[in-house]
Amino acid sequence: MLGEDGPYGLNVYNKIKRDRCACPSCFIADKDILAMPEGDEFAGMKTYTHSYGMIAQTAMKGNIPEYPKATHIVNLQNRYGLGQQEFDTMFDLVIEAAQAGAIREDQFGKIGRNYESMRD
Repeated sequence: MLGEDGPYGLNVYNKIKRDRCACPSCFIADKDILAMPEGDEFAGMKTYTHSYGMIAQTAMKGNIPEYPKATHIVNLQNRYGLGQQEFDTMFDLVIEAAQAGAIREDQFGKIGRNYESMRD
C-alpha cells in the first residue's frame, strides 16, 4: 500500500500534496495540505492531515482501495472535529454493535468495513 508506487504510495502523495501548515499555537509546520486533482472523484477538495499515513490507515480500516475516497473520509473527520483515534474507536464500536445485533440493518442500513459505512 505504501512505498514508492501503489494506491497510497509516494507517487500519490506527491500528486496531491500542496503545502505544509502549522496550528496557530505551534511553530512546526507538521501538517500536509492535500488537494484532489482534476479528474479525481473529489476534484478540488482540499483538506489537511498530520500524516499522509492517516489516509492509508483509513483506507485499510475501511477496505477502501481508492485514495480520493479515503481522503474524503479524513476530510469529514476534520470537518466534524474528530481525531483519527476517536473515529477509529467509534467505527470499530459501530461494526461490533452491528455484528452483535445491537444495531439492525432496518435501523441504520447495512454497516460494514467500507467507504459507505464510514461516510455515513
